[in-house]
Amino acid sequence: MTVHEEATKDDATAITKLLDRGDDVDSQNSQQQKPLHLAANQNHLDMEAMELFQAIEDRSLKQLKALLARGVRTDVKDNRNKGNTPLHFAIEKNYKEMVHELLLKKWKVNIDDQNNNGDTPLHVAVYKGRAKCIYLLLKRRARIHETNNNGMTFISAIRNLKRYTEQPSLATEDIYWSALHEAADKGDTITITKLLDEGGEVDFKNNQLRTPLHIAAIKGHLEMVKVLIERGAMVNEVDKFKMTSLHYAAMKGYKKVVQVLLDKGADINSTEIKGCTPLYLAARCGRKDVIPILLNRGALIDACNFDKYTPLHIAITNEYNNVVQILLNKSADVNVNQLHNWTPLHIAAAKGLINIVEMLLHKDAIIDATTKHNRTPLHIASYYGRKEVAQFLIDKGAAIDAVDKNNRTPLHLAVANSHSQVVQTLLEKKANININTNKNWTTLHIAAEKNAIQIVEMLLHQGADIECTTSNKCTPLHIAAQNGRKETVQMLIDKGARMDATDSKNWTPLHHAVANGHVEVVQFLLDKCDKNDAIKIDNHMLLNIAAQNGHSKVFLILHNREANTDVFTLIDKYSLLHNAATNGATEDIQVMLNKGANIKATDENGNTALHIAATNGHLEVVQILTNNDAEIEAANKKNMTPLYAAILNGHNKVAQLLLNKKAKFDATQIHVAAANGHLEVIKILLNKGAKIDIINEESKTPLHIAAANGHENVLEFLISKGAKIDAPDNKKKTALFLAAENNKKNIVQILIDAGAAIEATNNYRQTPLHNAASKKNKEIVQLLLDKRAKINTIDVDNNTPLHLAAKSSNKEVVQMLIDAGAVIDAMNVYKWTPLLVAVFKGNKEVVQLLTNAGAKIDTCDEYKNTQLHLSAENSDIEGVRMLINAGATIEANNKYKRTPLYNAVSNGNTEIVQLLLDRGAKIITNDIDLNTPLHLAAKGGSKEVVQMLIDAGAAIEATNKYKQTPLHNAASKRHKEIVQLLLDKGAKINTTDNDNNTPLHLAAKGGSKEVVQMLIDAGAAIDASNKYKRTPLNNASSKKHKEIVQLLLDKGAKIDTTDDNNNTPLHSAAESGSKEVVQMLIDAGAAIEAYNKYKQTPLTNAISKKHKEIVQLLLDKGAKINTNDKNNNTPLHCATMHSSREIVQMLIDAGSTIDATNNDKWTPLHKAAHRGNKEIVELLLANGANIHSRTNKKETPLDIANRLYRPEIVNILRNAAAEVDEH
Repeated sequence: MTVHEEATKDDATAITKLLDRGDDVDSQNSQQQKPLHLAANQNHLDMEAMELFQAIEDRSLKQLKALLARGVRTDVKDNRNKGNTPLHFAIEKNYKEMVHELLLKKWKVNIDDQNNNGDTPLHVAVYKGRAKCIYLLLKRRARIHETNNNGMTFISAIRNLKRYTEQPSLATEDIYWSALHEAADKGDTITITKLLDEGGEVDFKNNQLRTPLHIAAIKGHLEMVKVLIERGAMVNEVDKFKMTSLHYAAMKGYKKVVQVLLDKGADINSTEIKGCTPLYLAARCGRKDVIPILLNRGALIDACNFDKYTPLHIAITNEYNNVVQILLNKSADVNVNQLHNWTPLHIAAAKGLINIVEMLLHKDAIIDATTKHNRTPLHIASYYGRKEVAQFLIDKGAAIDAVDKNNRTPLHLAVANSHSQVVQTLLEKKANININTNKNWTTLHIAAEKNAIQIVEMLLHQGADIECTTSNKCTPLHIAAQNGRKETVQMLIDKGARMDATDSKNWTPLHHAVANGHVEVVQFLLDKCDKNDAIKIDNHMLLNIAAQNGHSKVFLILHNREANTDVFTLIDKYSLLHNAATNGATEDIQVMLNKGANIKATDENGNTALHIAATNGHLEVVQILTNNDAEIEAANKKNMTPLYAAILNGHNKVAQLLLNKKAKFDATQIHVAAANGHLEVIKILLNKGAKIDIINEESKTPLHIAAANGHENVLEFLISKGAKIDAPDNKKKTALFLAAENNKKNIVQILIDAGAAIEATNNYRQTPLHNAASKKNKEIVQLLLDKRAKINTIDVDNNTPLHLAAKSSNKEVVQMLIDAGAVIDAMNVYKWTPLLVAVFKGNKEVVQLLTNAGAKIDTCDEYKNTQLHLSAENSDIEGVRMLINAGATIEANNKYKRTPLYNAVSNGNTEIVQLLLDRGAKIITNDIDLNTPLHLAAKGGSKEVVQMLIDAGAAIEATNKYKQTPLHNAASKRHKEIVQLLLDKGAKINTTDNDNNTPLHLAAKGGSKEVVQMLIDAGAAIDASNKYKRTPLNNASSKKHKEIVQLLLDKGAKIDTTDDNNNTPLHSAAESGSKEVVQMLIDAGAAIEAYNKYKQTPLTNAISKKHKEIVQLLLDKGAKINTNDKNNNTPLHCATMHSSREIVQMLIDAGSTIDATNNDKWTPLHKAAHRGNKEIVELLLANGANIHSRTNKKETPLDIANRLYRPEIVNILRNAAAEVDEH
């Protein structure tokens, strides 16, 4: 298709596309026509008008001004875009600066021009939520009563949308900022009055829940505040931070606004989200003019926030001296504690505020008040180095040697933070220098640790004990050596510290210096020790310590002192060669190799020294190691060679060296280099013969890897070297796919420019556009669209990119796709449209965007659920509201004939239920099972919803297909509050369902004692029998609900009623296994020997279920042991048949006839042999069972065991001398 042909397409965007693509727009066809002329003619635009629209599209304010200055017509309409004027178009695009320019009076733009739908720019601003544009239009006196083709005015359009609130409000844009807020922000009382007159809500809230009054207070617009209050604004309304207008006015220091708000009833002591009052915020911001007003009007001066900070605390923290003075003059509490028990004096001391310290002490602040850590203000001043404050506090009597919870004095803290001037002050004031902390550290230990030379000298001058020891018997010299403080070590030794002093491990300072690898301190101490014949050095021990801690330099210093020591074992044992390789210590490595260190030694991860050197890029070390025959192909525990390590870390020179040394390489290594962007390494590998399109285990080439990781230089190089640009991996993803899904815009651009297939599909038939849309990568989506990616391609589930964008909840991408022509109501294989997807995800912004773009509101999924069903099911109140306002069918039925009201009721969402009822949802309706919404509410458990439905006229006695009423449902689900509510509303107590169950039957079965009690109290028939002749007592007994059983018995329930199988409640209890229920029934007089239709007693039922405790209880209560059922089986037959050895033993002990026969002449032994139960066979034989007895078929127990091939049983019976029946 030529550019001329494309220009004549019936496409409103043809002009833009031609310009964007950079086509030759000056070329002429045979009639000497240019493409832009053809496009303009086709779209009914003259060239100048086309330029005007294009300037707006490009957001070029400079071009727009130039065109307007040339006198280009502004009333021209784009008939391919709803007949919008440039002003309509700019508002639709939300280009506020363009709108502002067009509305300047000098351009004489008709601000009330109507498009083909009759919409004025004001209508469009409402539909698109452009609050600032609305404000600008209203400022220019746009006509608010102009009607469109649907008869809607500006105000009625707002009321129809009700975008984010149930009440009418002026339009809001994506930041929830209404025109009312805009006017309040500008202090424009004329416009806001007009808006309010036309129905605007004076307390409408933005996304931060701020009303226009909040905004006016923030900006200090006094007249606006007055107007809003006069129009009914609530002065104590709070925003999302629980801030009132008074909070903001106080914080900003607008004293006249503060006075007006207080005059109109503002709560002076209300607290925001962190517990701060208006006074606190005023103090925090240093508003000295507002604070007296608040205090005079009753503000609590010592009200604290959640951190227990008072206004005085925060004023001191922020160093507002004037505010502090005001608060103190008004008797603020000077000794109040914040969360960590800091008083105002602690804070002043920390900040070094000497004037405030003086004020506080003058107001009787406690000078030695302690924090949570037992620190006084003097501790705090010392810690922060506040010399003047420390001096002042001491002069005023502060305890100079007070200790905190770690037994540290102010002097300890001053020393610890190297505040020499404070230390000097404390020493001059006779602070005790020898007090120990809880770890027995003195100030000298701390000074030695910090290398505070000047302080060490001060302390020694004051007589500090140079040999004092900590809990571990460390002297200050130990501490200095341990921390590598050479200057302090030297000073302490010069002052007479003992170099041979030992700690609790018998270590000297030299040991500590060696253990911590402090080379200079080690050398210094060794030199000093060599000059002192009295000090003996255990060089071998020191060598071990150095080796254990990996300090190769110290190790070699020590070894040079004793060259004959065998150090090979130590070097290899403690991987000293590895440590030297890590640090690139070439000299140390060479020395150790010369001394015979094992170059092949590995650490705990299987790394050799060569691995370590390659990993860290130490080229010279690698050179030394390879020259000394290091294993170049050695693999560590992760199967990595030194070459792999060098490539992984991008050390190309090391890699080159190893390759020159004939190191082997494989496919994985070039992929690793590509993943990490190591271009030089890739070049080296390719030069060494690596294949450019070699694939890894996922069939990815280096190009895939580079694209996924965003390495542009690597990608461009590989493409330049002929890498296959559209090679698929094992999921059929090309490099373009990976770049799109990983949000690598520049990579996408490079690949497309290089000819990558933009419509390539993966295993799921998804294109790169699908991927980018699903990953919220808006820039890549735009790039792909600009490159003509197909907008409506479908994947294997028929999802378009718009489906995936709606699923990912990215409104920008959704808007892009819609603007590019995405089919808005496309259905996937599950019949879900993008709108259904957005509703299901609960993203109201995307839902609003799609509905505004004309998405069908009542499309159904495969279960015939509409968007409204899904929003109700997801408890998305805003989504439900939007959909209803957009015209969703409230009574739509899904596959199960349920309306959205059913979904809301099932989830117990009161807001949605009330909204649907208010909008006319039918209350008397039936689903496929004839359930009404009240049935589902009663079952779901929300009392509030049930109340709403009843209040709305729901039929309390409605029955479903099972003839159950809502009371049945509530009783069965144990919802006692709902049961009580239904009873209070007159629900019939003894209605029966299809199985003749009353609510009491279901409650007894469900297990709620409270519900059973309610029903009985309400007159439920306690002995009602259902279709199976079971009473509530039968149900409770069979379900082991002992409390309900007792309640029913107490209420006079008949004890021996029988069901259709003649089972009594005792039968049911015995079978269910509840010993307590069985005991209750027996105590209440239940017949122990009652027979059911099979002539079984409760004992037989208990035996059949192996409930041994119940068997024993029944036997103890006198149950007959040899009763026969209708087949003449005794309880013993039953026990052997059910393989319960313990019960068999109980029955035998109780006197069961061991050879009793049933109708087939089977004894218990026959049954046991038949079941193959070895233990029971042996038990019966041990108790004298007749092994020769025969059945009606003349079979002995042995015959049965033989016939069923029970070898173990056969052996037992033979060993018992059973006769083998030859027949």
